[in-house]
Amino acid sequence: MEIFLALLGFFSLGLIVWLLLKDYATPALAFISVSISVACILLILEQLGFGVGAA
Repeated sequence: MEIFLALLGFFSLGLIVWLLLKDYATPALAFISVSISVACILLILEQLGFGVGAA
């Protein structure tokens, strides 16, 4: 459960950073932030038992 909460925290942080910087950031930074958020979503789904083996 601690892992789930940590991943949720990372996802939230990545999303907040992206929302704050999307108007000022370079496309590369935005892409990295979105990629991290997607990876966190995949990890959370896998922790919940819905993983497709991609994470």
